[in-house]
Amino acid sequence: MEIEFDPSKREAVLADRGLDLAGAVKLFDSFHLTRCDDKHSETEERFHSIGMIGDDIVIVTWTPREDRRRIVTMWKANDRERQKYQQARDRSG
Repeated sequence: MEIEFDPSKREAVLADRGLDLAGAVKLFDSFHLTRCDDKHSETEERFHSIGMIGDDIVIVTWTPREDRRRIVTMWKANDRERQKYQQARDRSG
């Protein structure tokens, strides 16, 4: 599945967090966990996915758009989030 994102949001996340929204495709191409985000948007369905991009465990917020994923934002996982991800990955074999 392809991804898309707002170019100005990409620049802001890259400058603020050192993460490139264009790299989110790597997260979806490997082991990742996804859950629905039913707290933040009343107008569209949103999801949070956690997985690896390079050596970093990151969380991506996205929404489905036809045959694409629209990336909303991305940040590095905190200690608790990294631990949960590692435990789930270890259990998956």
